[in-house]
Amino acid sequence: MSVEELTRELGITSVGVRRHMQALERDGLVATVLERRPKGRPTMIYRVTPDADAYFPKGYDRLATALLGLIAEMDGPAKVSALFRLRRDHLIEETAPRLRGMPLEERVQFVAGLLSADGYMAEVERLDERTFVLRALNCAISRVAQKYQQACLCELELLQGLLGVQVERRQHLVQGDSHCSYVITAAPSGAESADETERPESTVSSLS
Repeated sequence: MSVEELTRELGITSVGVRRHMQALERDGLVATVLERRPKGRPTMIYRVTPDADAYFPKGYDRLATALLGLIAEMDGPAKVSALFRLRRDHLIEETAPRLRGMPLEERVQFVAGLLSADGYMAEVERLDERTFVLRALNCAISRVAQKYQQACLCELELLQGLLGVQVERRQHLVQGDSHCSYVITAAPSGAESADETERPESTVSSLS
């Protein structure tokens, strides 16, 4: 849109429009393009960039929930659980080699970074040299998780599969808490295998 069009739409002055557009352009959210028109001088047009796409409403959660519902209707609920497990296994297979050899604290921070990149707003608190708390302040798949608890179970199993140590969920957003939190406890000194990032065979514990 041009400055004139934005001025009419927003009800502010052209100076105000340009000030806002300059800030958005500085942040990489809009770009200017010189557009030639049949009459008059070329006009500067503002267009949103791909980086601005995340700020627009999305219906991915509704689409995912609807598709999972159709899969359950066609092939039964067990197929939905199988899909979540398959996704968990693929993520572990893809990511675990990158964590191999890292100290536990580095692995926890790395996994938190992966979660944040997916929209979970993860943070890590170190309680002592063997214990960490991983908090996910946002659930990127909240609508899916509210209907399909398999998503939360596989998320817990994913964390243990990547970290290779005991992981306990202490808070659960889907059950009414303000966020999800996980207590991660290292094995006693000398008890961890040399390749501790391989997926353990033990079950994942949950306090929720």
